[in-house]
Amino acid sequence: MTTTTNQVATQVKYPWKATLRTVIQTAVPTILTVVAVLGVLQDSFNVYLPASVIAWVAGASAFLVVLAGALTRIFAIPAVDAWLTGLGLGATPNASTSTTISDATTAEDDTFGSDAVESES
Repeated sequence: MTTTTNQVATQVKYPWKATLRTVIQTAVPTILTVVAVLGVLQDSFNVYLPASVIAWVAGASAFLVVLAGALTRIFAIPAVDAWLTGLGLGATPNASTSTTISDATTAEDDTFGSDAVESES
């Protein structure tokens, strides 16, 4: 059973929430990675990293986090989302690929070799 709805995706409806989520999701692993790598470099190799190098790495990391947030915000613009949907990358799936929860469950059950799969008309 395939259904088509005209609901707006949450990324488009609440773009700043999507942007904030992306910034957090990008910042946490970036900060943890930078701290770990700098710590390993200094401990393992007895390498003294000047403050300018640490500042450059921190700045590059911050730039990547801001870039990820900016791209998320841009992708949440309705016109951009419509263009991305035409490419198959939009926040809301195309009508031809849209499935309901029961369709997804049936497909998942079939994937695992279920003998009795109910189909809806």
